Amino acid sequence: MAEALESILRQTYSHREIIVVNDGSRDGTSQALVPFKDSIRVIDQENQGPAVARNRGIQESRGSFIAFLDADDLWVEDKLAVQMSRFEARPELQLCSGHIKSFWIPELDHERQMFENHPYHQERAMLSPCTVTVRREVFQQIGGFDPELRNGEDTDWFMRMMKADIVYETVPRLLVNRRQHDTNLTRKFRNSPEAVLAHLKRVLDKGREG
Repeated sequence: MAEALESILRQTYSHREIIVVNDGSRDGTSQALVPFKDSIRVIDQENQGPAVARNRGIQESRGSFIAFLDADDLWVEDKLAVQMSRFEARPELQLCSGHIKSFWIPELDHERQMFENHPYHQERAMLSPCTVTVRREVFQQIGGFDPELRNGEDTDWFMRMMKADIVYETVPRLLVNRRQHDTNLTRKFRNSPEAVLAHLKRVLDKGREG
C-alpha cells in the first residue's frame, strides 16, 4: 500500500485528489496509511469486493477525471501527465489507457525466472482499471462496476464500455508496474473462456433489458 501511494505522490501531474477506500482490510492497512494522512482521504467500509470499493471511490471523488490504482501496483511517475496530455490534445477522448508490465516480490524470484519473458508478463497494452484514466461522464453514461461481481467486474465494465462506443486511446508507453505475489486476485480467479462468455452474455442481456 505504501509503495502504491508513494507512486501517486511522485506523479509529475500534481493536480489531483487521492482517495483510499479501505475495503475491510485486515492486513494492517490502517497503520500503513498513517504517514500519508495529510495527503489522502480514507474511506473505511466493510469488505464488499473491488467493484463496490471502486464505485465508492468514484462517488466520493470530485474531479472530472477518474484513475484507479490497486494497493499492490505502481504507477510510473508521468502516468497521469501522459494521459492528461492526450485528453488536452483530443477533446473528444473519453478514456485513455496504456501499457502494463509485471514485477515479482523477492519471495517469488523462482517464478520470475520462469515467467518474466512470457508475453502476459512483459510490457503490453492492456485495458485495466489501473492503466486507465476516464472522464467522469463515462461512468454517468454506462454506470460503475457491477457490485454483484466479486471478480471479473473490470472485464464486465470494459465490455459495456466497448458496447457504448466510448472514444478511447491506448498510449504506447509503460504506465503501470503490476506486482506479482502470492495473493493476487488474478491468481485466485483467472478468467476462463467460459467466464468471459458469461460476462459477454450478461452485458448483452442487460442491453436487451435496457
